[in-house]
Amino acid sequence: MPPRRTPRPSREVTELIDRRDQLESSFFDRMEENRERYALAEEIEQDNEITERIRDRRLASINAKIEATEDEMNDYKDEIDRINATLAAMGHRVEPFENVIDRQC
Repeated sequence: MPPRRTPRPSREVTELIDRRDQLESSFFDRMEENRERYALAEEIEQDNEITERIRDRRLASINAKIEATEDEMNDYKDEIDRINATLAAMGHRVEPFENVIDRQC
């Protein structure tokens, strides 16, 4: 018996998967950016050579960037979840994004 061919996914499915891959990549890039910002904030917290005013100003700036990045990450996650729901409704198996995050961390 000849080997079974797996049918090619439709263009719509391919586009959804490509978009999801882009979003996942962007999500993990932003996660890494925030890891670096958290490390920098920790260094600033422990820096005894700067004044409290300078420390507060630097931390406020870093925290604002962290918050903006987390908002962006939440937007990516929401879109990934919508794409996964669409793919599942079309009969495709999808892994929940939380599992992907857990594997990367």
